[in-house]
Amino acid sequence: MGYFYFGSPIGTVYAVSKEGKELWYVNLGSTIETTPAVAFGKVFVGGDDGNLYVLKATTGELLWKYPTKGPIIASPIVSLNEIVYVGSTDGYIYALSTETGDLIWSVSTSASIVMTPSIRQRNAVCGKL
Repeated sequence: MGYFYFGSPIGTVYAVSKEGKELWYVNLGSTIETTPAVAFGKVFVGGDDGNLYVLKATTGELLWKYPTKGPIIASPIVSLNEIVYVGSTDGYIYALSTETGDLIWSVSTSASIVMTPSIRQRNAVCGKL
């Protein structure tokens, strides 16, 4: 398809073609500081309102959202086994099903997560402040 996705400080997520044609946009009502992750036909983006939003990549339709207890300023990352990992300033890193948004696990780091996690083999690794 050749689309790229980005968020804005006014809470809007955009899908734009490589030719510059807008496919869709949706306002989520929260500042977006993260770079969206795109996988499995979905766009994963964190908001300053603490929600991880998951949008349908072709339409921008909200598929599900997962609430954390702090702003999400680190970009999410998606693994090949269809798990999305996201850290929050609430000090937790979350592993969620990309399909349903169900929590698989979460772990406290006792400090804000401000960097995007990395995946190495079967482990998620992240930095904290």
